[in-house]
Order: sequence, then C-alpha cells, then structure tokens
Amino acid sequence: MERMRAIVLSACAVSLLAGALDAIRPSPKFDRQMKLLLSAVFLLAILTPLVQGSRDFSVDWSGDGVFSAELTETVAQETAVCAAENLEMTLQQQLSAGGVPDAKVQVQMHTAEDGRIEIDCVTAFCTEPEKARALLAESLGNEVKLYVEEDS
Repeated sequence: MERMRAIVLSACAVSLLAGALDAIRPSPKFDRQMKLLLSAVFLLAILTPLVQGSRDFSVDWSGDGVFSAELTETVAQETAVCAAENLEMTLQQQLSAGGVPDAKVQVQMHTAEDGRIEIDCVTAFCTEPEKARALLAESLGNEVKLYVEEDS
C-alpha cells in the first residue's frame, strides 16, 4: 500500500511539474523535446517506487511442512486413482480384443513408499470367466491377485 501511495504521489508531482513547464515554455518549437523529457521523468517517477518495492520482495519457497505433506499425499492419491482408471480401461480393451467383450474390470492399487505404483488386485466381471482369467494372468503375471466372477 505504501508503494502505491508513493507511485501516485510521484505521478501527481510530475503532472504538476509538466503543467508548470508547459506554462513557461519559450516557444512551441520545443514541444517534442519537452514531451520526451517529461515522459522520461514521468516513467522514472513511477518506476522508482516499483523497483524499490521489488528489491524488498522475496518469495518463501520453503513452504509449510504440513501443507507440503498434504499436497504430496493428495497428489499420490490422485495419481493412483488415475492410474487405476487407465489400467481398468486398458484391461477392458484387452479383454474385448481377446474375445471377452462384456468384461467390467476393477483395479485396486496403492503407492509404495519408494513412489512405485503397485497393483493389489484386479476383479473382473464377465460371461466367460476362464477366458478372462487366462488373458488377465498373461497380461499382469502371477503376482497380482485376480478375481474373475461370472456376471449375470
């Protein structure tokens, strides 16, 4: 607020000075030089408080530890949700391409402490559970728990 007051005061002072110089100018042939000089003085008067204010301006990037931890946790959760949705869609497309077009897939995932996203379990509902189980096991391997149920 103090900086704004300094800018407004400078602008007013320069405007008064410009009016006084315009009143006492010797002849109209000096108009261009007068305008250039007054523009430079006006710009300088406005920029000086801004430059002084920017020198005092500093950003605290350290952040609040609680806020940073909450943000990190939220990002990890949202990443896991998006990854689960993408994997569900991909697995449904793979099952559809493999001859199980009516499959609905649900994926449970979590983020490990080292930042890796791990698949806990995959549940599929379809009319051909054995075929779907074989396709999912081929895609995901034996480490992932697979639950394939017949959809009625």
